Amino acid sequence: MPAKPAAPSSRTLRTALGSAAAWAAILGCGARTDIAPGFAIPADAAPAPADAGHDAGHDARRDVMLPPDSGADVVVPPRDSGLDVPVPPPPPDAGSAEVLLYLPSAPDTADSTFTWTGSTWAPVDVATTPGQRDSTSMAAAGSSAVVFGGVDGATNELLGDTWTWSGAWSRASSARSPSPRSAAALGQLGSTVVLFGGTTSDASTVLDDTWTWDGSSWTEVTPPRSPTGRSLASMAALGDKLVLWGGTDDTGNSLRDTWTWDGTTWAEVVTADAPPAWFGQLSAPLGNDVVLFDPDFDKNVTETWVFDGASWTLQAVAQPPVALSGFCVATYGTEILLFGGFSGDAGQTQSAETYAWNGSAWADLGPSAAAATYAIGPTPCLMATLSL
Repeated sequence: MPAKPAAPSSRTLRTALGSAAAWAAILGCGARTDIAPGFAIPADAAPAPADAGHDAGHDARRDVMLPPDSGADVVVPPRDSGLDVPVPPPPPDAGSAEVLLYLPSAPDTADSTFTWTGSTWAPVDVATTPGQRDSTSMAAAGSSAVVFGGVDGATNELLGDTWTWSGAWSRASSARSPSPRSAAALGQLGSTVVLFGGTTSDASTVLDDTWTWDGSSWTEVTPPRSPTGRSLASMAALGDKLVLWGGTDDTGNSLRDTWTWDGTTWAEVVTADAPPAWFGQLSAPLGNDVVLFDPDFDKNVTETWVFDGASWTLQAVAQPPVALSGFCVATYGTEILLFGGFSGDAGQTQSAETYAWNGSAWADLGPSAAAATYAIGPTPCLMATLSL
């Protein structure tokens, strides 16, 4: 097995998602460079050799770095007392929710926006869209959705615009808003959308700011404690808190830490184990848990991890989806839908499959030709669960 390269220098990273080589350096693996700007998929993405020993700063199992001590409050919820462990409401039944699928890299408005019918993706006729972009972020906001930032697909310009979906796409204006960025974490908590981090035009600079969207304007929040700066983190709601996991720091190291946001401040949750830090993890709530999907390119499977508010647990799953990068997920009733993505093989095969996770098993719901037009990139598709 080839040795894992050293962490990339700032000069190597200073391409702002503008070259596949930069993404390959960030991920610490081989990659094709004849693909869309701003993205690379591992060509030989085997994990580091297993090693039973690890300390607070390093996990030898996947050769990834845990974040340095941030000085933040550490919360370790009791396993059996129920204290400080979120108890969420039941997920919406299929009749009270709608899943929106948005393909930000789609070349035509007719191929950009879909809703889930329960068995397939139905295209929505739209007059305009946020435009072709990559590394953008989307979250539900009640019965609407919010899209922020990314990288312009034509000019490679970093974007700082806000778009909303309420049956049609429209650009929103706010007196203040987050700075232009890509790969920010975005999640819904109650009636508020929370944004954390992302990266600037210099890919070696990651952000650690927190913003909230109330449906009409952005407000910057200055909590007493925050996670370290990062891009590409996963975020999902669990009861009255948001769970943030992982991401990539300013040196290209992948992170495995878990944080919660209660509407006022961030707190770290220390866990005995955590999903391996890799590229492409996405999470969604299901029942009393947050479920995270993590592609393992060495085994060519997508691992399924569950966080119950106190600990992460790897699920023993028969016939999981193959390892994919760039897929998207959302909760639909008592299931989580997973759509799209690209394989890690030399051909980087595009997937149009939709899978459903019911809490114990995967079901392949088949391909959807209508939603198969999108380009390779870190976020070729985005999903959000909207209330009706």
